Amino acid sequence: METIIPFYLSYVALWVLVVFQSLILFGLVRMVTELQQTRAVAGMSEGQEAPKFSATSLSGASINSSDFVGRLTALLFVSPNCSACEEALTSIGYLRHKTNQGNVIVICESVREECTRLVEKYKLNVPVIADADSRISRLHKISSVPTAIIIDQNNRIKSYGQIKQPEELTEVFPKKEEAHLRVAG
Repeated sequence: METIIPFYLSYVALWVLVVFQSLILFGLVRMVTELQQTRAVAGMSEGQEAPKFSATSLSGASINSSDFVGRLTALLFVSPNCSACEEALTSIGYLRHKTNQGNVIVICESVREECTRLVEKYKLNVPVIADADSRISRLHKISSVPTAIIIDQNNRIKSYGQIKQPEELTEVFPKKEEAHLRVAG
């Protein structure tokens, strides 16, 4: 009987240790997940002035960020090899509606040929910029795609967020902007 008690004590101690390690592991996984999410959306802050850039669209039009002042603008950063990006591209009409027919510009992180195929595949009727060297993406601190940035009429960041599903575009638009757009529309 005396040898059974130490056995049960060690058995209970072992389970306490397993539970304790599981809690630590769970906490670490949670911290890593939160850090990844924070890093993904920490690229630009609301209210921050939007970076200035100029580029030429695939159609040859000159695009200068200073031309955005006075109009709500949505920048959608995508890549041709990203399935979530392809789903987000189906929501271009939604972006145009939410910007009250303001600027919607797609920044395609690839070479011109691949971006052109993307335009043809989704019949995009908005300006598309091929950002093969990621110059514009780095300027906007894009860490992954698809990401949408909404720039207000004063060239300030209204919202910045990753999009995993097309429905998440609604989360990129702040409620204040929704109310403004309803009044303006």
